[in-house]
Amino acid sequence: MGFTKYLSRAMETCPTVGFNVESLRTPCGLPFTLWDVGGQSSLRASWPHYLEDTNILLFVLDSTDTARLPEALEALEEALDHPSLAGVPVLLLANKQEVPGAMAPAELGQRLQRGRLMGHPWQAAAGTQGLSKLLKEQGTTNHSGEGLNKRCPSK
Repeated sequence: MGFTKYLSRAMETCPTVGFNVESLRTPCGLPFTLWDVGGQSSLRASWPHYLEDTNILLFVLDSTDTARLPEALEALEEALDHPSLAGVPVLLLANKQEVPGAMAPAELGQRLQRGRLMGHPWQAAAGTQGLSKLLKEQGTTNHSGEGLNKRCPSK
């Protein structure tokens, strides 16, 4: 299954209970393993088991639910507290952008940019198409600057 297709499917279904694992390729062919880990508070105790050797943290936010932003920030802070995530880039993915009144990705990022997020390179994207475009245009690097820094060839 393709990168954008998998992420679209994952974002449009019900919340993840437990975890899912998929081997995918970025739009420019870079292979990676995506761990889709549930964000409910009851599942967060298991997050440290999935954070070892993380190169990028993709944090999905409901851009229509501003009342839960403090909870989202708390969950993000909890994840970023893990030693394996020191300096790891964070991609904030704002889903439900098609819903009227949805917060723009940049606004979500600004509201969450405090505390531990400030110590990480981060970018925000609107849904899977925005993430795909971000990966094509910006490329990505892991915390040591190697491995994922391949940029997609220009079309």
